[in-house]
Amino acid sequence: PLVAALAALTFAPVEAAGEKVAVLPAAVINGAAGNGPVVTEALRSSLRGKGFKIIDAAVVDRAIASTGMDLSRPQTLSSLSAFRKKVGADYVVYPRVLSVGQGVNTMEYQANILVNVMGPWAKGFAHTRQVGQVFKAEASRADRAVIGRSDAENAVSKLMQGFYAKVK
Repeated sequence: PLVAALAALTFAPVEAAGEKVAVLPAAVINGAAGNGPVVTEALRSSLRGKGFKIIDAAVVDRAIASTGMDLSRPQTLSSLSAFRKKVGADYVVYPRVLSVGQGVNTMEYQANILVNVMGPWAKGFAHTRQVGQVFKAEASRADRAVIGRSDAENAVSKLMQGFYAKVK
């Protein structure tokens, strides 16, 4: 039984290997502010499920305040690299909800979400992806529509797919 258990551990895919990740709060560029926390939590949950160690949100928030980062503006590679080092992360996930719009004659909305992941080097992003996630909301206007948890999780699954493949 012990040999079988060790063999199972040996052949089980080890994802993330406990690497530390700082997830920046998702800035909402155009849309309801409530979209940010939903997307941020979906990212944290997905990363946790893949075996990453998530740096506590309070630590991330303090580091944002101490560095003067303004997440409503695009961040540079060098600022994200410095932030990564400051919080002791292997990766920094930098999400933005670029827009939320409504289709013609429909109650469906689309959230256009962009994620960049800064890795242990500052020459470029380890991963970048943008998706448009369709969702339903009770809101009568796009600027009040907030993506639901399930749709945010679907968006994150698509956003992070290539990144997870790289770190297996």
